[in-house]
Amino acid sequence: MPKKNYPYNDRKGYAYIYIDRKPVSLKAPDGSRCKTGSPEAKAAYHRYHYELSRNPTGYIPPSGEQDTTVDELIAGFLNYSERVHTKPNYTHYRTVMLDFLRPQHGNTSVAKFGTKCLKTVRDAMVQSERLNRKMVNAYVRRIVTMFRWGVEEELVQEGTWGALKAVKSLPAGYPGTFEGDRVDYVPDWVVIDTLPFMVPVLQAMVQIQGMLAMRPEEVCKMSVGSIDRSREKETGLWYYTPAHHKTEAYIGKKILPLGEPEQKLIAPYLEGKSPDNAVFSPIQAMKERNAEKRAKRKSKVTPSQEARGKYAGSIAKHEFYTRDSYYKAVQYAIKKGRKAGVEIPHWFPKLLRNFGATLIEESDGIEVARAQTGHTTVDMTRQYAKGDLKKREALAKKRVNPFAKDAG
Repeated sequence: MPKKNYPYNDRKGYAYIYIDRKPVSLKAPDGSRCKTGSPEAKAAYHRYHYELSRNPTGYIPPSGEQDTTVDELIAGFLNYSERVHTKPNYTHYRTVMLDFLRPQHGNTSVAKFGTKCLKTVRDAMVQSERLNRKMVNAYVRRIVTMFRWGVEEELVQEGTWGALKAVKSLPAGYPGTFEGDRVDYVPDWVVIDTLPFMVPVLQAMVQIQGMLAMRPEEVCKMSVGSIDRSREKETGLWYYTPAHHKTEAYIGKKILPLGEPEQKLIAPYLEGKSPDNAVFSPIQAMKERNAEKRAKRKSKVTPSQEARGKYAGSIAKHEFYTRDSYYKAVQYAIKKGRKAGVEIPHWFPKLLRNFGATLIEESDGIEVARAQTGHTTVDMTRQYAKGDLKKREALAKKRVNPFAKDAG
């Protein structure tokens, strides 16, 4: 949406407005850019607001439908994506559109955006060395998806979208690309060595995620109201239902039963909270960290320091952990352990899911591990669970050479 009642002007005097925090040039119906203060600029600006008032959920480019630029198409699509897509999907769309597509072809007319233009954007992704081959292919498909949306909104000709679909994915070994690493897992002894350097709420969080083989965001967003304790007398279990999860479109809501070990870890963080409150909160973590510092303090706390302590964490911290803040908390504990002389290898929360999947596979089989993780296929679970490797290691330790003369 525009930030003020009249368009901005750039160094050359051309008018533009902000849409989703991105500048978009105002253009006349013939596609030419408008000078600030000109009747054409005012007409384009008011036409935009008029069309928006008629269709507040849609998007009408300031230059009209006759000559939409890629810049305008991006602005309209991101406005749409932010409303209908999940936050991770929207973030991916923003990355490919603003970091790669816009710098290469922002001023290009969508009618002139062909397969060669798409390939130049793809080459920019490869040369950036930020994305592995599969991510490059996925981001190219996201650009094609945006043009499909443009066809639906009558901003793009169907032939333009159809031509872009002809661009093939990059094959394995394509020059300049690299493959993503296979998902690894963190050994239990690494987590055990790290736990003493975490505050209690983070210790509980890490253990819950590992035992339930959850994704980091699933444990971060665990709220008091998402835990059902009504069937405890009947089954002895609590039930956690994440508000959203990655495969929800395929398997529906995922219900995770919580046994006695999980209940003991969670129970202290449920008391006195409303259903909307977080079970594991960074505010609680800061309070525990400050209490630990006070316990180790040798000098007396001054009145001013005591007053500051009452508000510590309540202003600067959010109610729920994010994947980023959760990751940073784990890294802080690792660094703290290393300073204390404990050799802790680098690890991060996502690996706890892989650890949990491996543990379940070893004890109950790959199909049970698939059910717990919420994967749609066993093949996906095998990328996370490493139980087969454990079995091969055990077999290697007891193997004998049947071809040796003294065998048997």
